[in-house]
Amino acid sequence: MKVFFPTCADAIEKAVNEKSFGLYYAEKAHTTQNVHVHDCSELFLSLSDGRFLIDGKIYDIKKNCLFLINSFQAHKVSPLDENNFVRYSFHVHSKFLLDNSTDTISLNKYFYGQNKIDKMELSQEESDKMVGLFKALTIDYEFADDVYKKIYAIEILLETGRLLETRNNQKISIQQTPLRRALY
Repeated sequence: MKVFFPTCADAIEKAVNEKSFGLYYAEKAHTTQNVHVHDCSELFLSLSDGRFLIDGKIYDIKKNCLFLINSFQAHKVSPLDENNFVRYSFHVHSKFLLDNSTDTISLNKYFYGQNKIDKMELSQEESDKMVGLFKALTIDYEFADDVYKKIYAIEILLETGRLLETRNNQKISIQQTPLRRALY
């Protein structure tokens, strides 16, 4: 199952058309981007510096900043150095968020909830974990490829939720998840 794409537009198209998710990675700025919206939510992990305009508010981008953008938020990213702008852009459709929510966790609330935040600064350890999860989506697994990619996509969303909840002063265990412990 292909979920890793060479352009952001392809990742968005995958998420929107299949009501699932798509991942884009780049190390350079490719084109000057206009303010835009798309029909899916986005997790944007920057590993470089720049500026991010989200709904008229300008954020400084530092290494290891994670941005959460929903489908209604107009946004534009501007790198400080166009030749060195490393980032991951994970696009996810709201149907995927809803279909994989449960009675105990709403994956949608991190993009659309009343306490939604746009920017979260990650520690190097937190950023490394997110990068590892994104990289897991780039692997072609010989067995059950689609299942593994869905698991990693959900884990990306759960890790984002855990990071947000932890910052909201709620006590969430930083230990490995039961699924992760069972797998390894």
